[in-house]
Amino acid sequence: MQTDQLEHPSGTDLAGAEDLPQLQATALEVAANPIIISTRDGTIIWVNKAFEQLSGYTRDEALGKSTRLLKSGHQSSSFYKSLWETILSGKTWRGELVNRRKDGSFYQEEMTITPVKNGTGDITHFIAIKLDITERKRAEERICRLAQAVENSAELIAITDPDGRISFANRALLRATGYQESEIVGEFFRRKNRATTADTQPPSFHLFKRDKTGSAALGPSRHSRFLGCAASLRNKRR
Repeated sequence: MQTDQLEHPSGTDLAGAEDLPQLQATALEVAANPIIISTRDGTIIWVNKAFEQLSGYTRDEALGKSTRLLKSGHQSSSFYKSLWETILSGKTWRGELVNRRKDGSFYQEEMTITPVKNGTGDITHFIAIKLDITERKRAEERICRLAQAVENSAELIAITDPDGRISFANRALLRATGYQESEIVGEFFRRKNRATTADTQPPSFHLFKRDKTGSAALGPSRHSRFLGCAASLRNKRR
């Protein structure tokens, strides 16, 4: 029976290897996260394959260069000052920043920089482990824009859980009903008799509803069970 084996890029089979340093080096090389090892002054002495793929720089192009090679200009000098003060004090730095690829394009990353000390406790090197978060940040920005659009919409919009309990009401809905957010969140939409609500029911009402898969969708709910929401709440105040 064939089993997967860890193999060094040179082709050396490490299955059952006793050479732990070689195994560790291979693990760093094949790691999914981009990794940089630099000297204390920030000179790059080693990068892995994932770094090459993310940055566009080959290993030969990166070795001997300063870590400023990736500098995008998006961070202030005070940002880097704080970063260097942290790692030179022997502490681990974690944060997010924008860097630049070889082709000039920008990407966002999470980075952790850990100081490496010798036997006497002096910092000799730094190891930076990176994670490309560009797509995650774009998704977060889209969600933020959608949230702003919902909050500022002139339509009456509510978000509920599958049982119909209100978890969010936008400004337009709060203005229409006269309720504070704290008074409406956690309440249920209740169906009202047409005869009772006909004079106050809005001609159209939009809300988020969940389909069978649990996905949320924004759309008109003229015939939904939440139709009488605004009228019900208005009647409650009278």
